[in-house]
Amino acid sequence: MIVKQLNINNSEECKKWEDFVIKNGYLYQSYKWITILKAYNFKDYYLYLENNGVIISVLPLFYVKFPFIKNELVSIPHMEAGGFINSEYYEYFFDYILNNINSKNILIFQYKERIDDFE
Repeated sequence: MIVKQLNINNSEECKKWEDFVIKNGYLYQSYKWITILKAYNFKDYYLYLENNGVIISVLPLFYVKFPFIKNELVSIPHMEAGGFINSEYYEYFFDYILNNINSKNILIFQYKERIDDFE
């Protein structure tokens, strides 16, 4: 299993993402929110876990930075939900974030509740 970052210029990858979200998630986890939230100049990290070419989990994140106020990764800013689809693989995502994304603070909203019980 490997964590990858969605390439929104790759139509095959985006279709796989959308198909997975339609079957397992909801609107805010669509990669199309990237274009909407780009207006805020947030850097997107649409991460997914793939096993033998099949997506088994996703985590859409945005890097939100406001000087002296915020500096964190957020699952779908301005929304109360939009975190993991299939959170049982969270360790893979957190390992990826630790090794590839320069952020110490992560705020994940999962079905209207913050996830705060990860090790």
